[in-house]
Amino acid sequence: MDQYFIDNKLNPRSSPFLLTISILLFFGFFLTYTLSLLLLQNHIYLAILLALITGFFSALISLIPVHEASHASLTRSPWTWRLLGATHDIANGASFYMWCHQHFLGHHPFTNVEGTDPDIWVNDPDIRRILQNQKPLPHYKHQFLYAPLLYGLLAAKFRINDLVMWFTTRTNGKIRINPPSNWTSFFIFFRW
Repeated sequence: MDQYFIDNKLNPRSSPFLLTISILLFFGFFLTYTLSLLLLQNHIYLAILLALITGFFSALISLIPVHEASHASLTRSPWTWRLLGATHDIANGASFYMWCHQHFLGHHPFTNVEGTDPDIWVNDPDIRRILQNQKPLPHYKHQFLYAPLLYGLLAAKFRINDLVMWFTTRTNGKIRINPPSNWTSFFIFFRW
């Protein structure tokens, strides 16, 4: 894989295209968020539409700049990675610090390893079936209908989980949560 970057004279730690997309996503998020607040009193339906679009931008912020920052990419600057990560705390209400523990330290080293990968952890019984060895329950046949609606509540779930993991368990499944820095602590409290 390194040879690809060498042959094409590319820097694996820098992507001007994704950085540009990230900036546009942040602009779209703050623009639609601000407009939805300004229009709330006089144009409620337009404000609701803009709020939905804001949610779309929020999800894309998680998928591109926050994800890439957790992998120390988009730029060579650790300061920029932390800044991009902080937008997860501000725009999405979820802790970038906890996200890094879940995704970078939990999911990637143990991808789809049941019992270790925090991305595939389930209760027994769970509201959704994502593992083959989960006992098939009658409500799972309808999860294609209700799961997308429940995923809309992930921001609330992450806020609660982040605080529980930070203050009590100090783990995300089997992944140990290291004590946060002052920068991280500031953003965890800032979003509340």
